[in-house]
Amino acid sequence: MNQKTTKNILVLAGGTALVSAVVWSTVGLVLHGNDMTPNLLAELAGVSLEISVVALIVERVMNKQKRREWDFAYRALAERSCEAFVDVMRLIFSRSSEAILNVNLSRYPSFVHLAEQHRGDLRSHIEGSASALDPSTHKQYRRVERRLAWCLGRLQVPTVNVSGDATLLPLLRDTAELLFELLSKDGDDHHPELTVARSSLIEVQGGRSEDLVTSEHFLENRYGAQSALLRRHDSERKPLASIGQDVDNEYSIPYFMIDYLLLVEVWKVSR
Repeated sequence: MNQKTTKNILVLAGGTALVSAVVWSTVGLVLHGNDMTPNLLAELAGVSLEISVVALIVERVMNKQKRREWDFAYRALAERSCEAFVDVMRLIFSRSSEAILNVNLSRYPSFVHLAEQHRGDLRSHIEGSASALDPSTHKQYRRVERRLAWCLGRLQVPTVNVSGDATLLPLLRDTAELLFELLSKDGDDHHPELTVARSSLIEVQGGRSEDLVTSEHFLENRYGAQSALLRRHDSERKPLASIGQDVDNEYSIPYFMIDYLLLVEVWKVSR
């Protein structure tokens, strides 16, 4: 039974009780006159108090249930969006140089298939969560999904040096910033995941500074940072050899944080 049906039943029950009380009170006054007035007022006061208490309790329970639904919807969308984004970045990385493409060429079709599957999951979650999202958030997630779909359309064929594309990477950078903002709405504090991602990148860059080093070849440290992140999480989460084994989708947000930092802070580009 959904909340709308429950609310309608409560309204109907309350309305019926109110009408019944008015009817019986009127009958009592007609039959017994003013002798019934003190008892009637006392009884009505008691009933009013009971109704107000019950109404407050029911409203609180329904609001808590609604909040749980919101949190679940936002969390699921955050994970699915990050998962699809990381898939697109995997394709970008696989095409970033001839050597890397040669290593990943045989697996490239499976990467594309997985990315399409995860984008489809994201789209289904967006539509299924429409009633639990505020209109602005729903619109923003739709924008993320459309952008990722557009990028996937450009990444179907494995060619080298996609960094030469004048629109793909800037669009992904803007999408990463948008998705990072949306993550704040899922009820979780993702600062620890961002911190671990930053530490993993700094480690791969040599660890000589607490700040990330900018580079035009910003993708070259992606795989190393992911491996460093997995090592850091071995004691906290189920150990994985690669993100491809993450069937429970536990690493989509941590991996997204790496891609977010690569695009927003490491990528050195004239703007």
